[in-house]
Amino acid sequence: MAKKSDLVIRVSGESGEGVISTGDLITLSSSRAGLEVYTFSTFPAEIKGGNAMFEVRLSRDKLFAQGDKVDVFLAFNQEAYDMYIKDLNPENGVLIYDSDAYTPPTVEGRIDYAIPLTSLAKEEVGALITKNIVTIGCLVGLFDLPYDSIKDLIIEKFTRKGEKVVENNLKALDIGRQYCSEKIKKQDPYSIDEGSKTEKCIVVTGCDAIGMGAIVAGCKAYYGYPITPATDVFKFLAKELPKAGGVIMQMEDEIAALAGCVGASYGGVKTLTATSGPGVSLMNEVLGYSSMAELPIVLVDVMRGGPSTGLPTKTEQSDLNCAIHGSHGEGPKIVISAATVDECFYHTIDAFNYAEEYQLPVILLTDGFTGGRKEAFPIPDLEKIKIVDRLRYQNVEDEDYHRYEDTESGISPISFPGDKGGRYTATGLEHTVKAKPAYDPDNRYVMMNKRFRKLQTFLKNVECCKVSGDKDAQIAILAWGSTAGACYEAIERLQNDGKKVKLIVPKILYPFPEEEIGKALEGVTKVVIPELNFTGQFAQLVKAAFSNKVEVVQYNEYLGLPFKPHQIVDKFMEVSQ
Repeated sequence: MAKKSDLVIRVSGESGEGVISTGDLITLSSSRAGLEVYTFSTFPAEIKGGNAMFEVRLSRDKLFAQGDKVDVFLAFNQEAYDMYIKDLNPENGVLIYDSDAYTPPTVEGRIDYAIPLTSLAKEEVGALITKNIVTIGCLVGLFDLPYDSIKDLIIEKFTRKGEKVVENNLKALDIGRQYCSEKIKKQDPYSIDEGSKTEKCIVVTGCDAIGMGAIVAGCKAYYGYPITPATDVFKFLAKELPKAGGVIMQMEDEIAALAGCVGASYGGVKTLTATSGPGVSLMNEVLGYSSMAELPIVLVDVMRGGPSTGLPTKTEQSDLNCAIHGSHGEGPKIVISAATVDECFYHTIDAFNYAEEYQLPVILLTDGFTGGRKEAFPIPDLEKIKIVDRLRYQNVEDEDYHRYEDTESGISPISFPGDKGGRYTATGLEHTVKAKPAYDPDNRYVMMNKRFRKLQTFLKNVECCKVSGDKDAQIAILAWGSTAGACYEAIERLQNDGKKVKLIVPKILYPFPEEEIGKALEGVTKVVIPELNFTGQFAQLVKAAFSNKVEVVQYNEYLGLPFKPHQIVDKFMEVSQ
């Protein structure tokens, strides 16, 4: 039987049945065996629990998206079956179900494997809690998942719990594997190929990668307030930041969290907070203060569905307008986005560098999909990573300190408390170059231009977009954030089918990179902009700049789910008619 180099496995059941840990074991062990991995998971927002789902895509080739259809669906209970059976590939899709729990209807063309998972764990292993490991053993037996790698990971994971626990879980793995090898007649075409990666990688979520990037960038203070799904950044740093000499503090609310960051920044400390949409709404006044006082801070927004409490555990890209415009008055800020887990790491470092160099708030937008999923990426070479620190004030005898000096770049030297001659007031009031409150028109003109000049300087010094595909294509796809992944895979399919298409992925969302996007759109007659929001928030910015030069086609989804590659392909074909 020919081996399949690309396989999507989904596991679903009740929270507490080991759904997420099952997926994690498959993901990490497969990555260690040299396979590319890409995950997607959902869990209930309610404390009482509910359905949980974990999906992992395995391949020898580089992965950019979750895949179009599920090849193998392991449903622990009837509810899981009812919720997700529609996503199973209609061609040779495999359903694995716990025959002790329920019996699904027979469907022509679908391959069903009935396995008594509960009985195997309870009676053969003697520990019901091992049902998820029995399940992994079944997947090993059926689809040639990397047995040795999984076995090693189980030993590593459970050794601290004692020898008996390790023995039980290894026994569960072998019982599941043996049952499927001996009792199940294989009817499907799936058998995952061996991995080809040789470089050492790390497998982490986007939120963990953000925490790692913050530590590498020199962050020494995190002030936060728990909120789904950004709390995972908080949890990671609560464990790791103190090891790097930093401090972490849970504040009474999101306003206090960002205010703590601003205070720490005034003291010369690189600082971070992470939140989601409702938290960003509360933080906007303090963001404005950071802009006016020119104090660098980094805010990560792991976007979820809104408005209000909205969809706490689902993904969306609907905070862009809030990130750019959510303020009274006008204060400069930089808004960037991360499309992949490795970008969560590297762009967090960039966010700190931008904040420090330009002395303003930087907002890094990612979303629940990217923040919660796991990918493998090569271990970073820290010696090659550039770290930027703010321009420090150097005391000169008999010279007044002009904290807000009107410079050509807009950037003026900043002092830390205690610096000789560097005393100043970091006020939220409009002020003079010497940081004294002033409201006269001439001073206001100078200070507004000084602050916003930093954005002009910024755009001259950074690469804002990645452009790939066919240079002479008349149709382009422009995607930001997590949507870019599905688009990368989509244009690969389109090009393989002989279609010409260009992909534009902006990293910098604000200040709007009009010049770079304009160059990328040269020769293009139509640009498709897929976004996970209702109104097409980035598309509106593109329309405002280029509607007289190119036809802007909005493509909006707002179901709490990420785009899949086939959706982008279908939209391109529709637009190209």
